[in-house]
Formats: sequence, structure tokens, C-alpha cells
Amino acid sequence: MLFVFRTMRLEPVKTDPRIFLDPERTTLLIIDIQEKFIPHLIRKDDFIRNTMLLIELAKIMSIPIIVTEHNPKGLGKTIKAIKDILPRKTKIIEKHTFSTFSTQEFVKAIQEIGDASRTLLVAGIESHICIMQSVLEALSQGYKVHVAGDAVTARSRFNWEVGLKRMEQSGAVISSAEMASYELLRRSDTATFKEFLPVIKVLSQKTDEDKNF
Repeated sequence: MLFVFRTMRLEPVKTDPRIFLDPERTTLLIIDIQEKFIPHLIRKDDFIRNTMLLIELAKIMSIPIIVTEHNPKGLGKTIKAIKDILPRKTKIIEKHTFSTFSTQEFVKAIQEIGDASRTLLVAGIESHICIMQSVLEALSQGYKVHVAGDAVTARSRFNWEVGLKRMEQSGAVISSAEMASYELLRRSDTATFKEFLPVIKVLSQKTDEDKNF
């Protein structure tokens, strides 16, 4: 089967910020959270904790997860804190293109998920490079995109912020890990929420570094 992985549109789809995330039509995309990046990142503790929050919720709600690694031979594998909590069957896709959508294996994986991939909830690094390029290509191919702004980061505050701004201007919704989580949950009187509550209590605690940011 032939997978076409660069079908660009002239007018990218803008994600309507008035429409809630739907757990039946959402995939969590985690981009390049790798060992050699981590020491150089701003807000790294907060960023890792918020990404873990999204993973834990995705597991509870059976939301598909795709993980990418950019040039893992040079930049290392996905960090242990993230890899240890991923579902066993999670696909970890090696890439050498900055945009995930320019890697054929990724496009094949996203197509196999089907309707549950029509909205992407994005976390990872770096905001202004792999995240931004992946988000813009996703929009150009008709996907709706939400970016958890506190679950992405970069090596500098400027590049983190300018990446988020470029994605928002292009049609992505910029939110936060907690905002996206409660949007997916919708209610507090469910078994799903009760299972998630201990997770958010633990992972919402900030370090001194994050409090001063």
C-alpha cells in the first residue's frame, strides 16, 4: 500500500477554539522528548510533568498515543520518565525530518488510527522547530490541532513563545495540559475522573525552578 505523506493544501484548516476536544477523535502526539535535549531546555521539570499528565489521562481514557524520536542515535532515546509510563504497545517512530508529517512511517501510523486521529493533541520539543513544523503540516492536511503550551518547550524562552505564536496564527489552538485534560474529561462524577484525580494532585506540584519562571 502506498502512503502519500506530503499532500499540502493552499488553505490550512483552522481549529475552532469553541469546540471541545473529543476523546473519541483525539490522538496524543509526543514529539522528541529525548535524553540529550533535556539539560538545555527551559522549564524542563514543569514540561516533563505536564507531558506525563497528558499520557496518564490518555491511558485512562484509551486515547491513542504516538511518540517520535529525532535521530535517536545522535540525540538519545525518549527519556525514562516518559518511556516508563507509556502503554506497552505505543509506537515510537524514528524520524530525521523536522516535521513528523514528512516521515512516511509516522503518516502510516496516523492513518491506521483512523477517525481518532482527526484531532491531534501535541506535546514535546522544540516549540519553534519540530513542533511548529509538524503542527503546520497537520493543519495543511486537514487535521485539527491543539498544542498544550506548557507541555512543549525549547532551549530559550523566546523560541518557545514565538513557536507557540506562529502555531496559533496558523490555526492551532494553544491551551495547557490541565485545560486539555479537563476538556476531555468534561465531568467530575465519573469513574474516569476519580481515577484521574490522584494523578493531577501529584503532577500539578511545581518545583522552585518553575515557580520562579
